[in-house]
Amino acid sequence: MNWDYVAGYFDGEGCAGFYHHPKGTKFAQLIFSNTNLESLQAIHAFLGHGYIRPKHNKSSGFGVKLMYELRIGHHEDVLRIAKTLAPLTIIKRQRLLELISEIEAYPWQNSQVHRRSKFTESGA
Repeated sequence: MNWDYVAGYFDGEGCAGFYHHPKGTKFAQLIFSNTNLESLQAIHAFLGHGYIRPKHNKSSGFGVKLMYELRIGHHEDVLRIAKTLAPLTIIKRQRLLELISEIEAYPWQNSQVHRRSKFTESGA
Protein backbone atom coordinates (compact mmCIF):
# COMPACT_ATOMS: atom_id res chain seq x y z
CA MET A 1 0.00 0.00 0.00
CA ASN A 2 1.24 3.50 -0.80
CA TRP A 3 -0.04 7.05 -1.30
CA ASP A 4 -0.25 6.68 -5.09
CA TYR A 5 -2.62 3.73 -4.72
CA VAL A 6 -4.74 5.55 -2.13
CA ALA A 7 -4.90 8.67 -4.33
CA GLY A 8 -5.96 6.68 -7.39
CA TYR A 9 -8.58 4.84 -5.34
CA PHE A 10 -9.88 8.13 -3.94
CA ASP A 11 -10.01 9.69 -7.42
CA GLY A 12 -12.30 6.88 -8.57
CA GLU A 13 -14.21 5.90 -5.43
CA GLY A 14 -13.93 8.81 -3.02
CA CYS A 15 -15.65 12.03 -2.06
CA ALA A 16 -14.68 14.97 0.10
CA GLY A 17 -16.78 17.65 1.67
CA PHE A 18 -18.35 19.38 4.60
CA TYR A 19 -21.42 17.80 6.09
CA HIS A 20 -23.89 19.08 8.66
CA HIS A 21 -24.65 17.10 11.79
CA PRO A 22 -28.29 17.04 12.95
CA LYS A 23 -27.16 18.96 16.06
CA GLY A 24 -26.19 21.85 13.79
CA THR A 25 -22.43 21.37 13.74
CA LYS A 26 -20.36 21.24 10.58
CA PHE A 27 -17.67 18.64 9.97
CA ALA A 28 -15.22 17.73 7.23
CA GLN A 29 -15.14 14.21 5.91
CA LEU A 30 -13.33 12.02 3.39
CA ILE A 31 -15.25 8.96 2.21
CA PHE A 32 -13.99 5.98 0.21
CA SER A 33 -16.79 3.70 -1.08
CA ASN A 34 -16.58 0.25 -2.63
CA THR A 35 -18.13 -3.20 -2.62
CA ASN A 36 -14.72 -4.74 -1.89
CA LEU A 37 -14.26 -4.70 1.88
CA GLU A 38 -10.67 -5.99 1.76
CA SER A 39 -9.45 -3.00 -0.28
CA LEU A 40 -11.04 -0.56 2.19
CA GLN A 41 -9.54 -2.44 5.13
CA ALA A 42 -6.08 -2.16 3.55
CA ILE A 43 -6.49 1.61 3.03
CA HIS A 44 -7.84 1.98 6.57
CA ALA A 45 -4.81 0.15 7.96
CA PHE A 46 -2.46 2.32 5.88
CA LEU A 47 -4.09 5.61 6.91
CA GLY A 48 -4.69 4.61 10.53
CA HIS A 49 -7.85 6.72 10.80
CA GLY A 50 -11.57 6.53 10.30
CA TYR A 51 -13.95 3.61 10.39
CA ILE A 52 -15.57 1.24 7.93
CA ARG A 53 -19.29 0.68 7.85
CA PRO A 54 -21.73 -1.06 5.54
CA LYS A 55 -23.72 1.28 3.33
CA HIS A 56 -26.88 0.54 1.39
CA ASN A 57 -27.12 -2.27 -1.12
CA LYS A 58 -25.98 -1.32 -4.57
CA SER A 59 -27.83 -2.78 -7.52
CA SER A 60 -25.74 -3.75 -10.50
CA GLY A 61 -26.29 -5.76 -13.63
CA PHE A 62 -25.12 -8.80 -11.63
CA GLY A 63 -27.54 -8.46 -8.72
CA VAL A 64 -27.34 -6.66 -5.41
CA LYS A 65 -23.99 -6.12 -3.70
CA LEU A 66 -23.28 -4.82 -0.25
CA MET A 67 -21.43 -1.50 -0.33
CA TYR A 68 -18.90 -0.39 2.30
CA GLU A 69 -17.60 3.04 3.23
CA LEU A 70 -14.38 4.11 4.88
CA ARG A 71 -15.16 7.44 6.58
CA ILE A 72 -12.54 9.78 7.98
CA GLY A 73 -14.12 12.62 9.89
CA HIS A 74 -11.82 14.31 12.39
CA HIS A 75 -10.86 17.59 10.74
CA GLU A 76 -7.14 17.35 11.66
CA ASP A 77 -6.93 13.88 10.06
CA VAL A 78 -8.96 15.00 7.04
CA LEU A 79 -6.68 18.01 6.57
CA ARG A 80 -3.44 16.01 6.71
CA ILE A 81 -4.73 13.28 4.41
CA ALA A 82 -6.27 15.77 1.95
CA LYS A 83 -2.98 17.69 1.76
CA THR A 84 -1.17 14.47 0.91
CA LEU A 85 -3.75 13.27 -1.63
CA ALA A 86 -4.35 16.56 -3.47
CA PRO A 87 -1.14 16.65 -5.54
CA LEU A 88 -1.53 12.95 -6.42
CA THR A 89 -5.13 13.14 -7.68
CA ILE A 90 -6.57 14.36 -10.97
CA ILE A 91 -10.35 14.15 -10.80
CA LYS A 92 -10.79 15.09 -7.13
CA ARG A 93 -7.85 17.51 -6.83
CA GLN A 94 -9.90 20.71 -7.02
CA ARG A 95 -12.40 19.48 -4.43
CA LEU A 96 -9.58 18.46 -2.08
CA LEU A 97 -7.96 21.89 -2.45
CA GLU A 98 -11.31 23.55 -1.70
CA LEU A 99 -11.78 21.33 1.35
CA ILE A 100 -8.28 22.17 2.60
CA SER A 101 -9.06 25.90 2.32
CA GLU A 102 -12.41 25.47 4.07
CA ILE A 103 -10.88 23.50 6.96
CA GLU A 104 -8.09 26.03 7.42
CA ALA A 105 -10.57 28.93 7.41
CA TYR A 106 -13.26 27.36 9.63
CA PRO A 107 -13.29 28.47 13.30
CA TRP A 108 -13.11 25.06 14.96
CA GLN A 109 -14.73 25.17 18.38
CA ASN A 110 -15.22 21.47 18.97
CA SER A 111 -13.44 20.07 22.02
CA GLN A 112 -11.99 17.32 19.81
CA VAL A 113 -9.84 19.89 18.01
CA HIS A 114 -7.03 19.34 20.48
CA ARG A 115 -7.04 15.53 20.24
CA ARG A 116 -3.62 14.21 19.29
CA SER A 117 -3.63 12.41 15.99
CA LYS A 118 -1.79 9.14 15.36
CA PHE A 119 -1.17 10.45 11.83
CA THR A 120 2.09 12.42 11.88
CA GLU A 121 3.35 14.98 9.39
CA SER A 122 6.28 12.69 8.59
CA GLY A 123 3.81 9.93 7.66
CA ALA A 124 2.31 12.13 4.99
